[in-house]
Amino acid sequence: MAGIAAAQTLAKTKLTTASSMNLPDYLVPVTDPDTGATIVRITTPGPLGAGLACQRAYCTHRYSSAQAWNADQTLLLIANGCNGLCFLDGRTYVPLFRRQREDECEWHPRDPERMICVIGRKISLWTPRTNAEEIMLMAEGYRGLQFGPGKGNPSQDGRRIAVRGTRADGVVVAFAFDLVSRQKFPDIEVGKLPGRDGVCEISALGSYIRCSRWVDGKDEAFIYTVAGDLVQSWTEHHRPSHQAPAG
Repeated sequence: MAGIAAAQTLAKTKLTTASSMNLPDYLVPVTDPDTGATIVRITTPGPLGAGLACQRAYCTHRYSSAQAWNADQTLLLIANGCNGLCFLDGRTYVPLFRRQREDECEWHPRDPERMICVIGRKISLWTPRTNAEEIMLMAEGYRGLQFGPGKGNPSQDGRRIAVRGTRADGVVVAFAFDLVSRQKFPDIEVGKLPGRDGVCEISALGSYIRCSRWVDGKDEAFIYTVAGDLVQSWTEHHRPSHQAPAG
């Protein structure tokens, strides 16, 4: 009945055409005529200042599920289309500085000064303002560690992450790592699952790891405890997606 009611409501809905707007000038606040929201264009092609420069095609934050702001919103990261990792003032959007790194780095959700980075055999905490780095793990016997890849996220408290890589015996594995205790959890041999490698990510509370596998054109999901026990799997395409369970 709820579905029928929703369909009837949608059938009576009238579409409203959005008001036209010119492209805002760079860093000049404008008001959306329909919502009243303030809009600020924070990138523009060419030099931005402080050594930052944007390409003409696009200049944006890294990805929809990657946090653009740090924990206290004092820094904002532009990673796509900029000449490196470009950091802006998180409130005024004025360019501040840029850094060059090959790691997969995501903001720490509690510590506004640091990012969590993964590359090769290394997991580290990096401070963009000073470029200081604290190595948390050098994983001997592994190579090609990736944070996700591409869709890596820490637990809500920033304590745990999940990474994927290749063990010395050639098996693709995933494992959880605790950044506070520096504990590496057992390997999950995801490379032995059907299909080809997908994304591995930690749950919000740091208790589970979700790994996806591409099987016959479908993005299937497998849920493990951080101890490596399989607790659930889904054969439906992309369900659940982009974020592991809350536990």
